[in-house]
Amino acid sequence: MAEINVAMLVSQTVTEAQAQSRLKMGRDCASFYEAWAVLRQRIEETKRDAKALEKLHSELWDAIKDGNEDEALIEMGAINANAAALCAAFAGMAAEAQRAVEESG
Repeated sequence: MAEINVAMLVSQTVTEAQAQSRLKMGRDCASFYEAWAVLRQRIEETKRDAKALEKLHSELWDAIKDGNEDEALIEMGAINANAAALCAAFAGMAAEAQRAVEESG
């Protein structure tokens, strides 16, 4: 199995998210206030997604305690998807912060 360079993958994801953000906005950030507002919105969304992950984790434990392997597999799949989405959300926040730094200079 090939070794995965996670740091490189995250860096690439942040770079791609930055490019997508610029394309979507169609302009530079107007100010640090605007960058702050974008990050605030992403933080709130990420908190909601993290709460959902906690619920999935609890449901996984219930399935394990009950010996329900089918349900445990379903919960693991949902946790995988949710955790991947959280990683993307954090990469998006890093991209927005980096944009603000680059566009202010």
